[in-house]
Amino acid sequence: MPDEISDGALTDELAGLIENLHTPGYGPVASGVQKALEGSVDEFEDLLARHLLHEEQVLFPALREAAPEQAQSLSDLSGEHRDLRRKALELARSVKTEDRAAAWAMGREFLADLFAHVHREEAVTGRIRAGLTAAAALRFKARLAR
Repeated sequence: MPDEISDGALTDELAGLIENLHTPGYGPVASGVQKALEGSVDEFEDLLARHLLHEEQVLFPALREAAPEQAQSLSDLSGEHRDLRRKALELARSVKTEDRAAAWAMGREFLADLFAHVHREEAVTGRIRAGLTAAAALRFKARLAR
């Protein structure tokens, strides 16, 4: 199973990437900055992929099992994951082609989308957890521990 990556780690990584994009490069320093940006975006893509994979392979199945009536809400969140993956690829492409203006704009848009997704995800998962019976909560906890 993939390791859990916190929402905070994702937003910190993206905020750091955006900060790097906003810093102008000069002369020979530019190629070093570009390499650092490429490393940052690759690391961000990896963190995002692991985070989303954990949710889709561990968290969402456990929530579906605990609250099958919420399956559509969880499917909607999975759809948002596809959009986030696509935007992460667009961001990476902009960074790697040295289109800093596009990368910076995409980074800002991505951060806003990520925060909105995290908010919706917390609302859905919180609503599901709050509605669990004691027995269902124990089954949910046991499934997550596996």
